[in-house]
Amino acid sequence: MKKIQEKSFLDIIEMLGAISGIAGSYCLATSGTGHELEALGWALFLVANLSWIVSAIYRRVVPLLIMNLFYMGSSIIGVLKVSNVI
Repeated sequence: MKKIQEKSFLDIIEMLGAISGIAGSYCLATSGTGHELEALGWALFLVANLSWIVSAIYRRVVPLLIMNLFYMGSSIIGVLKVSNVI
């Protein structure tokens, strides 16, 4: 029974990661610099990164974890730039 619940949790997390990553990519590709969709795109990328980090930790997939930690860093930079913090 525990295996089914764990798999369902990971399925939801991974689906969230895929959908938010696709939506974030679309927002960034279709918006101009300074457009409000740009901020949404970076925020969606952060959701995707966090989702894949959780999945990588649960599945113990180190390359996926490392890749998404770096992606999360670039997403944070994107959010900060859009927010005029940097």
